[in-house]
Amino acid sequence: MSSANTPIDRRTPRRRFVALGTLIVFSVLIPFGTFAWVAVQAMSGKPFGERSTEFKLYAGSIRNGELWFPIASVPVKSDRGPKWQLRRLDLADGAENDTPFTFYENSGFPVWVGSTLYLDTATVIYRAEGTSLVPLTDTRFPTPRRISPPFQLDGVLTTVEHVQGNRFRLAHWEEDAWKPGKEFPLPGRDLAWYDDPEHYRVQLLPRASAEPLPTHEASDIHLDVIQETPEVHLMLSMRQPNFAAYRKGFEFFDEDGAEVSALVPENASATVSGWEPVDTANDNQNWVQMTCDRNGPLFREIRNHVHRVVFRDGEGHCEALQGQFEQNPTRPDLDVTFIAADQAEENAYIVRFNRWGTASIGKIDGSHVQPVHAVFAGCDRQYLARWQRIGKGLVLAWLIHCGMIAFSTIWLIRRDNIVLNSETSLPVPLASVWRRLMANAIDLLLILFPQYVIGLFCLSQTFDRVRWPRPTQLADMLLSLELYLYSAAKHSPTVAANISPVSFDSLAPWFESMPQDINVWQLMLLALVIQFGIMSLVEGRFGWTVGSWLAGIRTKRLSQQPIGAFRAFIRYPATLLDLTLLITPLPLAISLVLSRSRRSIGDRLAGAVVVLPTRSAQGISNPYLQVHI
Repeated sequence: MSSANTPIDRRTPRRRFVALGTLIVFSVLIPFGTFAWVAVQAMSGKPFGERSTEFKLYAGSIRNGELWFPIASVPVKSDRGPKWQLRRLDLADGAENDTPFTFYENSGFPVWVGSTLYLDTATVIYRAEGTSLVPLTDTRFPTPRRISPPFQLDGVLTTVEHVQGNRFRLAHWEEDAWKPGKEFPLPGRDLAWYDDPEHYRVQLLPRASAEPLPTHEASDIHLDVIQETPEVHLMLSMRQPNFAAYRKGFEFFDEDGAEVSALVPENASATVSGWEPVDTANDNQNWVQMTCDRNGPLFREIRNHVHRVVFRDGEGHCEALQGQFEQNPTRPDLDVTFIAADQAEENAYIVRFNRWGTASIGKIDGSHVQPVHAVFAGCDRQYLARWQRIGKGLVLAWLIHCGMIAFSTIWLIRRDNIVLNSETSLPVPLASVWRRLMANAIDLLLILFPQYVIGLFCLSQTFDRVRWPRPTQLADMLLSLELYLYSAAKHSPTVAANISPVSFDSLAPWFESMPQDINVWQLMLLALVIQFGIMSLVEGRFGWTVGSWLAGIRTKRLSQQPIGAFRAFIRYPATLLDLTLLITPLPLAISLVLSRSRRSIGDRLAGAVVVLPTRSAQGISNPYLQVHI
């Protein structure tokens, strides 16, 4: 029971804390549930009734005018890795047809050898039998160190495996088992091409280095072998260091095990039976693929992320294909080139694509690439649409969160409409939340306008040269994020970082092309500091800024005296605490609800209160704050 001199306040602290706790719980759970529902619908295999996203890798084998290539479905829902399926693409009309062949591997490429379809993966070679893929494995003679795709040699399925050092051997699949074949040497990574002006050629000689390079590692070596009766073409490529060489036919060890012309030029002429550089005009050779058409070998090179294809004439000269860099002007992001030959028709095609299935295909005719006759749309835009739904769901959840906090806070503090002057004890009317929001919005616009003007005049020409991320690059980054989140949910963040690390490499060109003029950024920062300084001086002396003056409110101390420039300057960075770096207004709401004078965190640090501009509070009454005399 209260005494006669005790203020009557029906809103007890206990009830206020309960209301505040309820506000916090519901303002978090309802938006989180909304976002979770949108995210689950968008990231599921069939968001809102749509089919799952497919990755089409137009890198495969051509037979009878059809390109056989693998596709994968995303998101990955199997612990065995992505599910791949082989598909056929008719190069004439662009029609795609599914096949019954599916597999679970990190990657795999179909290879036609004769009339039989094989699947080449990093560990196992599969053979198509009926509607299934059968692994060609043999425990007596495993071939885990293969360095070449399967090929046909004298009518037998053959591959090449690493034995030891620079010794390699053929492996033949006969009688349902891998059987060892002849051994042969390959140039080691301690060799390099050097010009020999005296004989007008280049020679394969030891590198000029005091430290010998390490021996062969099978993971760094790739050998393409193509039999074009009666000739066999070989192209060797290594990643570290970048090295490539070409020759016709194998050089097997003789009966005594001695090596021949490839490494001992005295035994034979290097230009006749030895290895030759793919392109003598290119010192830094990074050739990664070889195929053949009716006119001879074709080679693919990667330099500075740009793919280039050259053809080799009968005299051993290489020239770049003309017309190979013509792209679809609406999709300038076909960053991967693949060359495939139809052995039955002896035609070769150049396929430009990206990992999202966007592709253009052109037929190679001698030294030219015919105009693009087939363009296929990818799924990167559909994939980005899924993330757009997630982004919209996040914005919707944030708006619900802020709206719930705003209206609930206004309702909880609706009766806290006066504050007592600390010196005169007279009531002073408090500014409403809506007036304060309007004042802050006006001040924010006035702060951003000079920054915009400075950027417009100083950086307008620079921003024209900014290389904004393409849809494919954004999709690549988001895919790596999705795979990381999936792995983290299935295992742990540490395991996910090793299995599927998040990659921001696709954004590197954007960051590198951003304006680097430090003076301009310093000018913008200086303008910002000057603005805050002027606003602090004015508000500290007169109690208002332009926004608060237009909104009809003032910032004062509890004694209704000016707060001073220093206290005014403290209030501005404290706004970041009120809004938690513009993420949530929950700290601001808690501070307002727990304060009977509607004071934010910035107001508390500065010892200020926001009131209406009146010198007297006569006529203002608060039925819940009465003093009985």
